Amino acid sequence: MELFFDMVKIEQVTTSEINDIIPLFDGYRVFYKMKSDLDAARIFLQDRVTNNESVIFAAYERKNAIGFVQLYFTFSS
Repeated sequence: MELFFDMVKIEQVTTSEINDIIPLFDGYRVFYKMKSDLDAARIFLQDRVTNNESVIFAAYERKNAIGFVQLYFTFSS
């Protein structure tokens, strides 16, 4: 699934696009005072996607990932 908003494209991230969002995910963790660890970020995201534990969407501007959202499957009222 792809959505376009002017110059921003939204795409579901598969295992082949994980590397696009590693710096963004690592930056998110660093913002919350966690130590930067690109390898751990890669493994964590790869596991979530491979095991169908979450769905990740990335926002791309001119082929550069500029944002992401990770959705976990759960019920909510």
